[in-house]
Amino acid sequence: MGRKPLLDSLDMEMGQGDSAEKVVPIKAAATSDKPIKTSLYLPPKALKRMKELALAQDCKVHDLVIQGVDHVLTSKGFPTVAEHTRKE
Repeated sequence: MGRKPLLDSLDMEMGQGDSAEKVVPIKAAATSDKPIKTSLYLPPKALKRMKELALAQDCKVHDLVIQGVDHVLTSKGFPTVAEHTRKE
């Protein structure tokens, strides 16, 4: 028996209109508010381009990756990374 695909188990509606997507909240692996380290695998040429962009913008590759994560989160109606890390 194979594993059930993650997208098949989504049950929380988000978005607007007839094309509402379904999303299920994921319980955080850590109990603290500290960021969790993750790995990102990129083709060497893509990483080289990211480094060039970071140098041109006087920032780190990490900053560009966070911009990308923010774009995905906000396009799906979720708060940005910074908004997730704010203390309430």
